[in-house]
Amino acid sequence: MPEGETIDCSGCNLAASGAVYACMQCKFFLHEKCFHATRSINHPSHPLHHLTLVPYPTYPTGYFTCDYCSELGSGFSFTCSTCDFDLHVHCASISENTPVDVVPYLESQMTGTTSTATETEPTAALTQIQHKSHAEHALNLLPRAPGANGTFICNGCGENGDASVYRCSTCDYNLHIKCAWLNKIVDRVDHEHPLTLYYSNPYKDKGVTFECDVCHYNVPENSWVYCCLDCDYGTHMNCVWGEERPKVDMELEKFIAAKQEPTRAHTQIHHKSHAKHALNLLSRYPGANGEYMCNGCGESGNDSVYRCSTCDYDLHVKCAGLNEIVDRVDHEHPLTLFYSNPYKGKGVIFECDVCHYTIPSDSWIYCCLECAYGTHVNCVWGKERAKAVVELEKFVAAQQELSRLQQQIQMNRLSAQMIASSINGFRH
Repeated sequence: MPEGETIDCSGCNLAASGAVYACMQCKFFLHEKCFHATRSINHPSHPLHHLTLVPYPTYPTGYFTCDYCSELGSGFSFTCSTCDFDLHVHCASISENTPVDVVPYLESQMTGTTSTATETEPTAALTQIQHKSHAEHALNLLPRAPGANGTFICNGCGENGDASVYRCSTCDYNLHIKCAWLNKIVDRVDHEHPLTLYYSNPYKDKGVTFECDVCHYNVPENSWVYCCLDCDYGTHMNCVWGEERPKVDMELEKFIAAKQEPTRAHTQIHHKSHAKHALNLLSRYPGANGEYMCNGCGESGNDSVYRCSTCDYDLHVKCAGLNEIVDRVDHEHPLTLFYSNPYKGKGVIFECDVCHYTIPSDSWIYCCLECAYGTHVNCVWGKERAKAVVELEKFVAAQQELSRLQQQIQMNRLSAQMIASSINGFRH
């Protein structure tokens, strides 16, 4: 190609410049990489079968959705026809050649120690990892889980996920990004020994049920647990930075779950966040699916709820019992519970100093006004997360949303073309 000129490669549909293979009569052009693309590959993102290079999609729609980047394609692809698994040619190259062993880098980011990996562009190095919890196969980073709704159950914490995921498709093994990066050993200020991360209940062979020493609920035997074997002390992995809950709150929730009658003092409360009316304790939210949105932390709930039906105001039981003042070991001043962003009248967007995500202006917040330091209510006992890790998560989420929008635009374009073709057909 003449210098400065570009054309679109007829294989991958990306811009091509410099040396290209061309049939001028047919106006067919190929990058050198597309021209020399191998006929089949074994790819780590789909270890069950090899992938075959096909020149165009075989689906009735005339396009495919790449299982790596989730964008549409209409040119060359590496395909497994058995599983309807497809990769752009360029995506197959990117994800196939990324570094595999990135656990040392992740540990350095979480602990703040030095690392030989770059800290400015971690995304390429993190697309495939080897994780001790699943030593059989590598885990590949996907913008969403495969399937109609893109949801998955994390094999680490046991909770749902609907965003990016580290996945082994061979074993249907999935991890949240945050779970894949947990520290192997942590310290709690209220326990004299360090806690070690185990990938299942260390006592399950003895038939022992393990109760979390923070929330006082049972830890499922196949869920990950932070544990001190010397003291038989352990927590859910999501509870390891939390403050131990009063057993009276836990017993109340267990009463409700068992549909027993709680003490009268707990059935109705007056809460400072909603001074207009009392809040009544309900064993289940009134509604078709029993789900509600907590006006305190902003997260959903599907169990017992403190509710003002007049105002449609709802609180988790745990949120209704939060301390008004707490202390963090890494901040010199106490943090006060505010029932909305204390700066929202000034148009200030508040970022949590623990997770580094934005706090909605109407969500509760623990804050030190003197230092402009604050956290989500659910982050107040958490350890500050490495900013490089958070930036990666934000990057993946942005790419996922961009891919979704591009896919929608492409589908709308194809629909418009089909409608136009139909109209032209009627005219003839």
